[in-house]
Amino acid sequence: MKPFSIPFLVKSFTVLALFLVGMNTLPAQPHQVPASFEVHLSPSTPFLIPVRWSGGVGYDTGKRFGYSLDAGYGSEALNTPRFRDLAPDGRYRFKELRAEARYYKRDASGYHPYVGLEVFYTQTEAALANGIYEQDGTGGMLSFERADFQRNQWGIHLLAGHQFPIYKRFFANIIFGIGGVSRFVTYRNVENPAPSEVRPRGYIVGDPLREGRSDDIHGVFRVRLGYFFPVRKTD
Repeated sequence: MKPFSIPFLVKSFTVLALFLVGMNTLPAQPHQVPASFEVHLSPSTPFLIPVRWSGGVGYDTGKRFGYSLDAGYGSEALNTPRFRDLAPDGRYRFKELRAEARYYKRDASGYHPYVGLEVFYTQTEAALANGIYEQDGTGGMLSFERADFQRNQWGIHLLAGHQFPIYKRFFANIIFGIGGVSRFVTYRNVENPAPSEVRPRGYIVGDPLREGRSDDIHGVFRVRLGYFFPVRKTD
């Protein structure tokens, strides 16, 4: 299996080109801030589907650029109340990893809009019960009593964000983004499969259930709360 298809790569390079154009439209920085490290959490993710907790670390150069690395995790303990299609054993896992680069437009107010580029990887695994999915290649629908579902996806987002202070070293960050995603979905250990003409209603809201690979446009919304540690310069 090739993780990226040609259409997805075209979309990714298009997003990268838009990011570079956005960087060139921003004026030179008349204001700088001290370089700093940060830790942050994403309080918006517990309200999303799938539910997960995520957070990360970052570094701000104090000039134009900032960088961050985030990880997220979800389990059946968080998601069982949200998913009615989980099998009786209730097994569910969600993992994510995101790397982000930002280009700031700074001023003395402390409010810093920016554009950014994010690459990400997520994996979803779940034991599902009494479901339906579209088979890869044949296009036919298949119902089942139980199946092990897995989805891996890789993607890239063009971001627009706004970072602003809350109290002393505490800050908030609101992020919107759009880009491309390449998904690969598998169903294993399918029990009592039977042909079906009923379209699936969805195990995970907003995610395609079709078996196999698919490329699509993908959006993101995120809120971060963080705390920064200024980097002390040595003479």
